[in-house]
Formats: sequence, C-alpha cells, structure tokens
Amino acid sequence: MVCLNTLGQDREFSEDEKQFALKTVKMYKDTWDALEKKNLDNDVKLYLQHGDFDRLYRDHYITRDELRLEEIIEEAIAAANSQQVADGEDPLTEE
Repeated sequence: MVCLNTLGQDREFSEDEKQFALKTVKMYKDTWDALEKKNLDNDVKLYLQHGDFDRLYRDHYITRDELRLEEIIEEAIAAANSQQVADGEDPLTEE
C-alpha cells in the first residue's frame, strides 16, 4: 500500500505527480521482485549443493543423534519423577 500526502498543502496531486508516484512504486516492486527471485535462486542452489553433505551426515550420524535424543528424554523423565516423588506425587510411567 502506498499513500500520498501533500503535507498540509491542501491541494490535489497533478496527473504528472500521480504518474511519477505510480512509476516509482512499479520500479520499487520490480526491483523487489528481481531481488527476491535472485535470493530464491541462490537458496535453491545452496540447498542442492548441500544435499550430498546432508545425506552423508544423516547416514553417518542418525543413530548417534537418535540415541542422544533418547538420553535427553530419559533424563527429563527422571528429573520429573524426582520432582514428583519429592512433592509426594506418583512418578511418571511409560503410559
């Protein structure tokens, strides 16, 4: 959205001023679109370039990452159980 204001001049905009404003907004839009397209193209290229690295990482580290995630979950459950027992509540179970 673009708004025009005469800043207190209490007058209408001339046709030339309106056309200038429209051309300026169009130029801004076209520049923005071109920049967005360029950035998207760069993002896609980087994604494709890093695809092999990501696949290699997953193949080598997925088991380690899953085991670490399980450890974190078990630690969180143990901490919650300790707190519940200290508060006099029943501990968490698998269910």
